[in-house]
Amino acid sequence: MTKLLMIIVAFFCLGRTYPQAQAFYRSKDFEQKGVTEYIKIMWAKSVYYWTSANKKDLLLINRKKTITPVKTGYYYEVSFPNSKAVYKLNEIYGKNRKLICTHPDGRTQVFEALPTIFRSKDFEKTGVTEYLTYDIEQETYLYFTSKNGRNRIKLMRAKEDDYLLYKFPRGRGIYRIEVEGVCLGGIRCTHPDGRMQYFEFYQWKD
Repeated sequence: MTKLLMIIVAFFCLGRTYPQAQAFYRSKDFEQKGVTEYIKIMWAKSVYYWTSANKKDLLLINRKKTITPVKTGYYYEVSFPNSKAVYKLNEIYGKNRKLICTHPDGRTQVFEALPTIFRSKDFEKTGVTEYLTYDIEQETYLYFTSKNGRNRIKLMRAKEDDYLLYKFPRGRGIYRIEVEGVCLGGIRCTHPDGRMQYFEFYQWKD
């Protein structure tokens, strides 16, 4: 398997482009203004729910033993523990990936898909978190920090045919960036000076 293919497979898996992976979705201000709701679908059957007000994830009851493939993606029926009310979830794939939730009372709630992000805390400076995400279309990583989240820096491949070695624009230092495992792993970054930095898989809890 080529280096590029390994990277793409890893991010497809983490980004959930096929059922045996996981995905994160969020919906703002639907039930209560100022509260964001999150849904994580993992390993094709486990559906978790939490909010910005209560970040402890709750495992929902899957009413169907297996997921149901539909034309647009996948379909689930879930309930909260100790409740018989059924919520219907339809994952829609493609460029406008999202999750549509039909409530027991018929209301429709749209959850936007969240990107696959990795983070590293306090490595270069205490209080600063660094982030990496992979742009599959541009075949490179995007880098940003907690201090400047809107400024996403597109890293450049140090060698045209090498998908592990990168550098910053106008920079000379070469960084080796490796995805650990295929699904649920982190990212290991070797700096030009030999330092090793680990980026963990971001779970969208803070």
